[in-house]
Amino acid sequence: MRGRLLTSCLLAVLALGACGGGDKKANKDCLSSQAALEAAARAHVDKIVIGTKEVGEAEKIVVDTCRTSDTDATATVTVQGIRDDSVQDQRHQLTLEKKSGAWTIVRDLDSQRCRKDRGHQDFSSIQCK
Repeated sequence: MRGRLLTSCLLAVLALGACGGGDKKANKDCLSSQAALEAAARAHVDKIVIGTKEVGEAEKIVVDTCRTSDTDATATVTVQGIRDDSVQDQRHQLTLEKKSGAWTIVRDLDSQRCRKDRGHQDFSSIQCK
């Protein structure tokens, strides 16, 4: 019982820490954003793919960018209201680098939130049913 409680608490702390908050201004490490950075992050999800299936349009795409230097940035792209019977929303934690004057995605950690009765209701890398 004690081990489960400790594990649950640890997982909760890790999940909250990974959220990162949506307020760029609260993060003093972020420099002023650039339109090209947001455009590169947004273009990454022009085609929403779940597994090997393209699911088309979504209701809303929210982009939050953080430029940490002239050549490094992160972005969180949340795709809400995906037209899929299992997956409701998808989130991409992107790492970008500026190469040859253009922002390039060098890492994409994606997670998903399932529809009701199709799996987990929080963002996770675990597949929906």
